[in-house]
Amino acid sequence: HYKYHMDTNTQMGVSWSGTLKAVPIGFQHIVLKKSNEHYLIGRPTTTVNNLLLGQMYIEHVGTMTVKNCQTGLECPIEFKAAGWGNSGKHEVSGKVLSDNGKTVLARLQGKWSE
Repeated sequence: HYKYHMDTNTQMGVSWSGTLKAVPIGFQHIVLKKSNEHYLIGRPTTTVNNLLLGQMYIEHVGTMTVKNCQTGLECPIEFKAAGWGNSGKHEVSGKVLSDNGKTVLARLQGKWSE
């Protein structure tokens, strides 16, 4: 099926406002055994909000990039922060780019929690 490994670390920090922030450093690797395709995945930042007061919640914010090392196709996926009243909560959008990064081959959007 697949092989999976990580060469990552995480930079952690807590703000005075009670937010824990985890910034990933490095990549995750997935190799599909049947086709030998190798994918690199760079993860977005994860925050745990309201550690001190209020309803605690987790949020992924920033860009996650998935790259096929054989074809050069790349898909940057943007994780959006929730706005006032939770508008945009868990929303993601992205596009599959050609190997030169100039042509958009496909677009995606949705929620990471669904």
